[in-house]
Parts: sequence; structure tokens; C-alpha cells
Amino acid sequence: MTEGALKTHQLDSNKSPVSTDEPFYTPLEEQQLQQTQRQQLSSSSITSLPQQRELQQKLYNDQEKEEAAAEIFNEENNFLDELDELTLKKRVMELEKTMEQIQKSDIIRRISEIEKALEQIQAEVSASHERIEGLRRELIEREEKIQKMKRTKSVLTDFKSA
Repeated sequence: MTEGALKTHQLDSNKSPVSTDEPFYTPLEEQQLQQTQRQQLSSSSITSLPQQRELQQKLYNDQEKEEAAAEIFNEENNFLDELDELTLKKRVMELEKTMEQIQKSDIIRRISEIEKALEQIQAEVSASHERIEGLRRELIEREEKIQKMKRTKSVLTDFKSA
């Protein structure tokens, strides 16, 4: 092995198993490579028809690979866009659910406050009823005392006049 091939082999052995038959080019690099090959084809001094056909076939194959790579790239981007959209929709749904739970707990808290207020009002009403009942009894007792005093006064007046 040459020194360059040995370095390439060592680098490749450290990576995951990937075919090293053909180098990987980004779509831009691939396009530049094809352009260079076309220039070489047009300015080349190759006169042999089989060599020209072979080079044209290679250019055609490279172009097909580039188109396939671009299509895969677009599909991946579309997939990632859809995934992002679904992730956002899921997050929105989670937030809506959280908001509903917050609203429900807020409603439950308000209902609890209202129930406590009603209990307090009921206690105040009961206390008022008890005070009213006590005042009514006092009034009845006073009325009875007044009636008793009137009878006693009437008896005394009758006794004095007799």
C-alpha cells in the first residue's frame, strides 16, 4: 500500500463500515466535479470514440447520482419539516391540555371558595336566627311581665277602690 492509501485505510478503519469505493461528495462538490469533467471532455485531446463514450457515460451516471442525491436530500428535508410540524402540533396539544387542567383546577378552586363562603353565610344566618329567637323569647317574657304587672295593678286598683 502507498502511504496515502495507508492513511486513507487507517482513517476508514476508525469509522463505521462505509463503502470506500467512491468518495462522497456534497451536491455542490458533485456539481463542480461534473463541470470539471465536462470541461476536460470538451478540451481533451482524446480522439478515441470508446474513451469519449466512456467519459460521457460516466458524466451521465454522475449526473444521475447527483439528481438522486438531490432528491434524497429534498425528501429528507420534507420529512424533517413534517416532523417539526408534528412536534409543534404535539407541543401545542400538550399546552392546550395543560391550560385546560389549569382552568379546571382554577374552577375547582373557585367552587371551593364559593362553598366556604356559603358555609360562612349559613353560619351567620343560623346565628341571626338564634339571636332573633332569643330576642323573641325576651319580648314574650317582657310581654308576660307587663301583662302580669297590669293584672297586679288592676287588682291593686280594684282593692283600693273597694
